[in-house]
Amino acid sequence: MIPYEKYKDSGVAWIGAVPEHWEVKRLKYSTSINDEVLPETTEKDAQIEYIEIADVQAGQGIVSSTSYRFENAPSRARRVVGTGDIIVSTVRTYLKAIAKIKNPVNNLIVSTGFAVIRPQNVNSDFLGNVFFSENLLGEIISKSTGVSYPAISSSEIGNIKIPIPPPRTNRHCPLPRPKNRRNRPTHRPKRTPARAVGRRKNSPHQPGRHAGPGCGRENEGLGRCLAGGGAGTLGVFKNWLYFKSSTGSLASTCR
Repeated sequence: MIPYEKYKDSGVAWIGAVPEHWEVKRLKYSTSINDEVLPETTEKDAQIEYIEIADVQAGQGIVSSTSYRFENAPSRARRVVGTGDIIVSTVRTYLKAIAKIKNPVNNLIVSTGFAVIRPQNVNSDFLGNVFFSENLLGEIISKSTGVSYPAISSSEIGNIKIPIPPPRTNRHCPLPRPKNRRNRPTHRPKRTPARAVGRRKNSPHQPGRHAGPGCGRENEGLGRCLAGGGAGTLGVFKNWLYFKSSTGSLASTCR
């Protein structure tokens, strides 16, 4: 994995150095927090699927939920979530109860003990992986107050600074052309239209297919590349953590 040519000091201890063209912003400027809540006027017999803090396990995400009629639900069952949201426990933060919401049922509600982070100007996959990193988890825990019941406010979470890769409109990773190997003819025989169409359909090098070991940096952030063994922004994030572990700075590459 090859680092970027130039880096800059992020000014944030847990992040370290970042590529020169990345930004470092407070979370609240790239997301919204606690956007939606169930109104008190909700029908009493409305069914909800409720997630409390104990239903989220570190490293596993959401492991269970409980069905309620609204009138019988706990008073903390108020926060509405949607696909791409990230829920972060604001109490007993050492438990690291964080999860990304994927394809939720329409009536999924989480406890007000969670901060619901909704990406706005940052890719959801990238942000999700930032939140699952030990570096950011450590930052959240360090900012929590209280001894036996440490907690952090949603506004304090919103003030935490995170790295932001530049957005890109090209969502596909162009694949490198296969290199000519020894004893392989450089001239390919002309195919009939039928054979040519079949080849394009099954070729791993068809534009738009996501295979192969790398991509250009023009696809970073929103890119669909297999970088560092993971697809898209997960790959960017894995390379970022790789650079952190080897140099002490959080940065990434996309090859």
